[in-house]
Amino acid sequence: MLLGTFERASKEKILENEYQFQSFAERILELIKKFDEGLLTAKEMLEEEEKVTDDLNDEINSFKKSGLNKRAHGIYKILDAFKPIGINKTSCSCIR
Repeated sequence: MLLGTFERASKEKILENEYQFQSFAERILELIKKFDEGLLTAKEMLEEEEKVTDDLNDEINSFKKSGLNKRAHGIYKILDAFKPIGINKTSCSCIR
């Protein structure tokens, strides 16, 4: 049941913006796998899930700090996923 609920919620977010939310889905699936394999206790699973949830909420609201609207920030995250290695915000003259 937990996995089914997670799958529905994660599919919605991934469809919204795969490059922004895929890593969170992968982190949760890894936690579920570790729990199923007995590598995490229920308490550890919940603690780790809380961290992922906090990170996800930060990501969902990150557009507010960026100065962009939600859609523009989503596009930025897609473009950011494809930037060449070694380029960061401070070294790229096209991003201010």
